[in-house]
Amino acid sequence: MLPVMTRRTILSIVVGVLLAAGVLVVLRLSVFRREQPLFVLKASESPATQPAEIPPSPEKIVLLTPTSKPTTQPTTTRATSQPHSQPSSAPTRPADTFKAQMQAGKDALRDGETEKALAFLRRAAALRPEDPEALRWLATAMQACEKHDESIPVFRKLIELQPKDTTARYNLALALGRGGKLDEAEDVYWRLLKIDPDHIRARSNLATIYQHQARLDSARRQWEKVIALQPDSFSALEALGEVLTDLGRREEAMDAFARAAALQPKVASAWLNYAASACTAGAAGRAITALDRALKLAPHDAEAWSMRGDILLELYRRTKNEQHARQATTAWRKSLSLNPEQPPLQKKLKTYKRFDAVP
Repeated sequence: MLPVMTRRTILSIVVGVLLAAGVLVVLRLSVFRREQPLFVLKASESPATQPAEIPPSPEKIVLLTPTSKPTTQPTTTRATSQPHSQPSSAPTRPADTFKAQMQAGKDALRDGETEKALAFLRRAAALRPEDPEALRWLATAMQACEKHDESIPVFRKLIELQPKDTTARYNLALALGRGGKLDEAEDVYWRLLKIDPDHIRARSNLATIYQHQARLDSARRQWEKVIALQPDSFSALEALGEVLTDLGRREEAMDAFARAAALQPKVASAWLNYAASACTAGAAGRAITALDRALKLAPHDAEAWSMRGDILLELYRRTKNEQHARQATTAWRKSLSLNPEQPPLQKKLKTYKRFDAVP
């Protein structure tokens, strides 16, 4: 048996060695933990791997678990030696998930992947059903997927949250119109115009609805207001010209088509419309001038050549100038060379054969 002093000496040496070993283990564990990130997302949270259906609840962020542990470290040492390095359970972060879903949806929509975008944005809206941005993007994705009926309640909710949002009201009216609910669309357009009387697209669409419903005076008033707001609107002038023609206001229609043609001098159809309205208004000279402009732009338009012949025939009937009749037969022959299947023109050529340069 060793002396007492000797045993104590040996015991103190052993305890010292063990304590030193314990300190080294703790230090090694601390270094290992600092080399690893504290949190990592599950694979299912990546936007590229999200399933199409909406998950019942947002995914949680989980802690990274080291792949190996120092073999010399006791199981209780990690909890006691590093109390602040890792929480006991991962917190749920719906805000982070919402942002990820929103960004993924926006990116997919910009890339033209509409169905994929819709899936992401449905999740985002489910996480924050009162968020205007989420609702706006969700409704936009629905319209991109041609799910117009589904977008209607989303737009209505957005308007409830933001009553002065004219863009939401405009898009709601569009969705209603595309679904054939023209009366409801009309009501939404009028509510929008109370907020913003100068909203040109709303007035244009309202005028189009009236024109479609043959409410011609209402359509005329709205087109005139659109033109007052935007005098260089080619489409509004053309539409006004059509409405005025249907109303029998021929000279006003001719003026509207003339303004439209002046705005788009390289569009053959604008000159053809001007020519047709001028002919209807009895302005044969203006009609021929407009037709000549159209034929310079579209020399292979059989209809334009046929119209030119008809106008020249009308001039012949008024003036008895045979040159107009010869020009008419020449125009008809040109039209037939471009489109032979025109029995009425063939009949006219037989009727006015004596003016035809071709025997």
